[in-house]
Amino acid sequence: MIIIAGTFRLNPDRREDALAAMREVAAATNANDKGCIQYQFAVDVADPNLVVLYERWDTAENLAAHGKAAHMAPFRAALKGCLAGRELFIYKDVVEETL
Repeated sequence: MIIIAGTFRLNPDRREDALAAMREVAAATNANDKGCIQYQFAVDVADPNLVVLYERWDTAENLAAHGKAAHMAPFRAALKGCLAGRELFIYKDVVEETL
């Protein structure tokens, strides 16, 4: 399993635009992208301009295909000017165990 996790710092004046784009890409990814186990954005409870991204994928190939999916280019374009920063990390060969 592969996990992508990180944060997006939103420009306050473009916050709603960013959140709308995130809602759209999450819905499209969860509905259409093969191998997507979880694709989720969440607003930080202490900072409304900090959004956490959490993704789980079954294979590197399916993650790579997601990056080329039709809904990704409009998402990237929609975020232009909406972000003050971002920090994303990839975790490979993750072994999942239920706690």
